[in-house]
Amino acid sequence: MSDSLSLEDSVATALSLITANDAMDAAAVAASFEPDGILRFANGRESQGIERIQKTLSAFFDSLGGLSHEVIGVTTGSWSGGHVVSVEAEVTYVRLDGSTVGPLPVTSTLRLTPQGTVARYQIYIDATPLSTPAESKKVTVEESR
Repeated sequence: MSDSLSLEDSVATALSLITANDAMDAAAVAASFEPDGILRFANGRESQGIERIQKTLSAFFDSLGGLSHEVIGVTTGSWSGGHVVSVEAEVTYVRLDGSTVGPLPVTSTLRLTPQGTVARYQIYIDATPLSTPAESKKVTVEESR
């Protein structure tokens, strides 16, 4: 394995991608990928290639009012092509109607090349709560008095 990118720089790259996601900047996230890089969110289909990844992220970000990660921890390792960085976090989503979902546990695992580009970005999350309608508060007779 050729390590032109230091482990510290790999961690910084991964954390900067979390920040770009929080900014809902699909172009910045997609630009960090290898030309044939792969993004997979939860159990969704893989998106391969910078253009496809940007379209996938743009569609996802357009369905949200916002999102934010609270990083809990970072784990590092290696794969045959470079470093692996896994970022454990809690993510809170803001829906377009202003309601929030979360915080939800999430782990984002990135396989980085020695040049610091993303070969694979896998987001491990149970995204079911995002597709569940916002709960409305039920008012009981006692509360309405």
